[in-house]
This record gives sequence, C-alpha cells and structure tokens, in this order.
Amino acid sequence: ARIAQDAIQGRQLRDRWTALLEEAGLSSRDPVRGQAQVALDWLAEEDRRDDVEQAFRAAVEDLELAIENQAPEGALAALEERARSFEIAFPLELEAKLQEQRKILDRRVRRRNQIILGVVGGTTLFLITVAAWTNAGQERERNVRQTAARIESLLEEGRIEEARTVLEKLETTYRDVRRDDAVAPVVEDVLAAERKENDRATRFAAALTALREARVFREDLPELDAARSLARLSAEKSQVEEIASARRAVAASERERLDREVMSRLVSLREKLENAEPRIQKTPQEAELLGSIRNELDAIGKVATDASDEVRAQIVALRREVDRIEGDRVGGIDREQALKGLERSVGAMREIENVKAYVEGCRRYKEKFPGDPRSSDLGKAADDQLAWERIVGWSNLVQSWPLPVTDLTPKAARERVEQLNSLGNDVAQFPDHDRIVRYRDYVESRASLAVPGDADPNTQLQRLFFNPVIKSAFRVLTNDGGSYYSLKKLEGDENGVKIAKLLNIEGKEKQQFIRRGRIVKEGPAPQCELATRVSQTLEKAADTPRDWGTKVIEVLNQVRNDADIDPILKVTLLKSCIQAGSRGDSCLAAALRPSLDRIDQAKLNLNVAWVDPEDEKASEERDRARDFLKRLPSFDACPAQAEKARQQLETETEIHYAPIGFLQKTQDGAWLCRVAAENVPPGELWVVGSNDDWQSVGSKQGKDNAVEIAKNSRDLLEGQLVFTKRMTH
Repeated sequence: ARIAQDAIQGRQLRDRWTALLEEAGLSSRDPVRGQAQVALDWLAEEDRRDDVEQAFRAAVEDLELAIENQAPEGALAALEERARSFEIAFPLELEAKLQEQRKILDRRVRRRNQIILGVVGGTTLFLITVAAWTNAGQERERNVRQTAARIESLLEEGRIEEARTVLEKLETTYRDVRRDDAVAPVVEDVLAAERKENDRATRFAAALTALREARVFREDLPELDAARSLARLSAEKSQVEEIASARRAVAASERERLDREVMSRLVSLREKLENAEPRIQKTPQEAELLGSIRNELDAIGKVATDASDEVRAQIVALRREVDRIEGDRVGGIDREQALKGLERSVGAMREIENVKAYVEGCRRYKEKFPGDPRSSDLGKAADDQLAWERIVGWSNLVQSWPLPVTDLTPKAARERVEQLNSLGNDVAQFPDHDRIVRYRDYVESRASLAVPGDADPNTQLQRLFFNPVIKSAFRVLTNDGGSYYSLKKLEGDENGVKIAKLLNIEGKEKQQFIRRGRIVKEGPAPQCELATRVSQTLEKAADTPRDWGTKVIEVLNQVRNDADIDPILKVTLLKSCIQAGSRGDSCLAAALRPSLDRIDQAKLNLNVAWVDPEDEKASEERDRARDFLKRLPSFDACPAQAEKARQQLETETEIHYAPIGFLQKTQDGAWLCRVAAENVPPGELWVVGSNDDWQSVGSKQGKDNAVEIAKNSRDLLEGQLVFTKRMTH
C-alpha cells in the first residue's frame, strides 16, 4: 500500500495490524515491529496531511460563510489568518470575494464614524459619572479572575491541597463568590481533582497490598510497576522502594534456605545411587530402586524450581547419571535387536513411506534407549527425512520414465510435471537441487506447449503475426524513403493514392493524398508476406523439442533476414519471438538469452509510432534500430547450443541414488556402515551433509559388504542413511 500510495488500503491494513499486534504480544524491540514501522510512519504522515487539508477546507468554508453573512472586519481577518496559516494555495475566487467585502465594510465604517462623532459629545459626561461607580466592581472582578487562574495553575502542577486552600481563602474574602462565572468552573475542577486524587490513593494502597502479597521468588512484578506508576508523593515513592528492597532481601534469604534443603536431599540420593549401581545389572530389586531414585529426583526438581542455577545444575547432572546407568542396564542385546530392525527397514526402502518408517524406527529407538549415546543422533534423523524422501522419490520417478527427456512431447511433459509435483514445489532440501530445478524447468517449458486454450507459446507466436498491422496492412513507399501504412485498402488513380494513414500502432488514422510522382511502390506491406511464411513454418512446430527449436530459429531468421520491413518492427518481432519461443523450451531459452540481453541492453524505444514516417522520435529510433540489427549476431549457433543442453539434461536425469545402509559408531569411536542392501556394487558412498548437499564418506571395495568410512569425514551422525550413485540405464 505504501509503494502504491494507497492510503485507504493502508488504513484498513493498519487496523488489522493493530488487532493482530495485541494478540501476538510482540516486544517493543521485536524486528517485525521495525519492518512495519516504515509503512506506519508513511501512513501517519498521510493522516497528518489529510487532517491539514480537511482543516484548510473547513477554514475556507468558514471564511466564505462569513463573507456571505457580511461579518465585521475583525472576524474576517481572524478567519483569513487561520486559512492562510496552512501554507496551502489560497483560492483566487475567494481572494476576490474577500477584497470586495472589505471595500463594502470600509464604506460602512466611514458612514458610521460620522454618526459616532455626533453622539460622543453627549455620552462623555454620562460615562464620567458611571466610571467611578464601576471601579470598585472591576477591582473585585480582577482579583477573582487572577485567583481563579492561580487555582487552575496549581491543579495543573498537581498541588491539589494548595488549590483547595486558595479557594477557601477566596470564599472568605468575597461573599457568594462561587456563583461567579470565573469561579464556578474552578470549583468543579478542584472537586474533580480531589475525587481523582482519592481514587489514585485508593488504587495505590491496593497496589501496595498486592506487592506485599506477591510470591517471593517472582522476578517479573507488574505489582511493583503499578505501585511505582501510582506513587505521587515523595513519601509514597519511598514506601514503594522500601517494600521492593525488603522483598529482595527475603527472596535472597529464602533461596539460601531452599538451596540447603535441596542439596541435602541430593547428597543423600547420590549416595543411594552409588551404593546401588554395582548391583543394578544383576538384581531386579536394585533395578526397581533405580526407578524410585528417578521419581524422587523428579520430585526434587519440582521443589527446586526457585533454587539457584548452581543447585539446579546439580539436579541435571544427577539425572544424567541416572540416565547413563539405566541405559547400561537395558543392555546391548535389546539395542542390537533394535538396530537390526533399522537395518531391515533400510533394506526394504523403495518408497517414500519406507523412509518415514525408518525415521519412525529411529524415534522409537531414542524413546526406548534414552541413555544410549547414539540415541541423540538417531533422534535427529527427522532433520534429514525430507531430503531422504526427495532422493527416494526422485529415484522412483527416474527409473519409471521410459522415454529420454529430449523426446518428450508436450502432452507427455504435462504428465511428467504431475509426477514431479509429487516431490513438492520446494526442492531446496534435495542434494543437487540445481539439477532437479533445471530438469523441472525444462519439463514445464515443454508442457506449456500443451496448455489448454490459446495461452501456449505456439499460439502466442502465431497471434503475434495475426496482428492487423502485421498480417493485413497496406503500404505506400515514397521516393524520399517514407513508408505510409494503412489498414484499409488503398484508393488510387493516375493522379495519386488516397490513404487512411496510420498515425500509431493503436490504429489512429488520418486521411492523406499522396501524388503519383512521389510513389515508388504501393500494395500489401512487406510484413504481410512475412506473416504468411511464419504461419506455414509454425504448423506442428510443438510436436518434439527439436522441431520446436528448429522452427523458432527459422522464424527468427525469417524476421532477421527480411530487408524490407521496418527496423523498429523487426526488433519488436525478434524480441517477442525470442520470449515466446523460450517459454516452450528452457534449453532453447538459455541459447537465446544472449540475443535477448543485447536487445534489452540496446534500450530502444519500441513503442514509438514507427508506422508514421513523419514522426521524429520514430525516425531517430529507426536509425538506432538499423545500426543495432547490423551488430546483432546470427541465430545459427543456437540450435546446437540448445541440443547440447538437452543432452546434458538427459545425462543428469539418468543419475539417481539408492540407500544401502546407515552409519554406526563402534565403542572405540570408529565409523562403519551397516549395509542392509544386497549385491551392492563397488563405488563411492554418500550421505546428505549439513548443508543439504552430497558428502562423500567412503567407498565399497570388492564383492563382500565391507565398507570403509573415510577418517576425515565431517558432520557424521549415527543413523544417517548411506547412498550409492547409480545410472538408470
């Protein structure tokens, strides 16, 4: 909305943002807030600008109404000053009305002054008499208003008690002063301030009570923040800080007491564990004791929630010791049986569901043997699950494809796209994902030639040459090099030709008569013949990749080699043909990319009215286009380049990886591969690395299943699937 300067949509989205922000509970430092702040600042500026414009319009309307009602000069001046203060252009019509009204007021003032001079003499004596009587009343009014102003000032400063004292003194000085217009609002303000202060004092007392009763070990104390925000007097602020300090002292004392209690229980429990450990492997009763020790340790952990970090670290360390002993008690037989199950799972791995079953087996191993060191690695198998599924899924697809990719028809390509979609749209976690992306792009480009309707590249190419300016235009060529185009048939006689001359490619026309002496040639425009040739060339062009590429290059050469069509039109057709042709074959697109880049880098204005020989901009661009076409390389090398890319795709498609086993570490720390597959051929072995790329970890030598894992292998985990590279055919 900010980029589009759409303030209406921006305000709607701001309301949604505000509502979601309350639900999300983001902190003030969350980066998401910073990302949105740029747009929010822009919207605030838009709000401010709208407010200013709205206020300006209101000021102008008030001034216009005052002029219509013949308001006095003072009122007009005030309204004018307000309207001009916005620094927005003053309406000229209002300026004229204002000047005219001032002339009328000036005439009225002069007449009124003449009348006033006659009256002044008579009233002077009367005023002298009244002045003495009013002095006393004015003094009282001045004192009352000054005192009322002082009371308001004291209230603004929060000095409510002083304000009440001044008010009571005023009431003592002047009888019935509360009825005075200047005092009555002040009395209400004092009463309101006193009510507000009483409410604050009540809430402050409640906040102190809540602070005293808050749980001792709580570190986040909204009660403390509330009490601090409500404290107004110095004594109140000191009271809050005294309670906070006392709480900290109590918490420190309680934590020390809790640490002593927990450590005493831990020491006793550790002694019990050390005494039982030698007999746990042999005596079932001691094994049951291990379970009771774990339960007691869990109970201690619940009590020690508020203990110090050091004490809680001791609990964690003892729990690890219990886990180790329990893992040893389970024994190597059970673990080996579980590993055999994983081995069988890899041996049967043919489908994505088999990968899921293997990962689930790793998870169950971790749950069953939490104390086994390899359980941590096996628990991470899910991190590579998606990549393994993609590898197995791709291998199944590759082995099921009967035709080479270079022989795909558009219809067959659409079916293969549906198969590729089973891998998901995101192949980033697929090792060699660049290879998969290249293959998907190529298949999708071939499938685009079978899109229903007229959205396929072949139809788009043909539609380009069905444009009336290209397919059915007429041209008159003059001896000064001018080309006049028309969509209507030419009308000529011995004197010349009458033509509905095109002024632009949108079809705007102008009637013009061209004398016979100027005409060199007349008839169908040269691009009409080109359109006919292209239409014949594109028949059945999309059947095979080679046919499509050959036909597209043939069309490009026909356009490029036509010396009679306008250079601007030629560049336009070349660019459109390259773009449409590239959509039907990504390998062809790569071969044509340098030519398209040259057209873009030339920065020609292809939207000029090239159909109008008298258009100066078109004439300049025509010369530039003609020079560019002389430098544009031939398209002859493109078919071979595209074919080479297709052959590379075909070779890459043949490659797939098959799982043969998984990594395991021996007791002495050496790595081995538990081979589950049968008849594994010799060759290099691979795992999915930490960066989702293929990492070589060793090789299989000979006919037996002995596998050597390289000593310098990195980022290895027990349970990682090991793959061997294979070719489909």
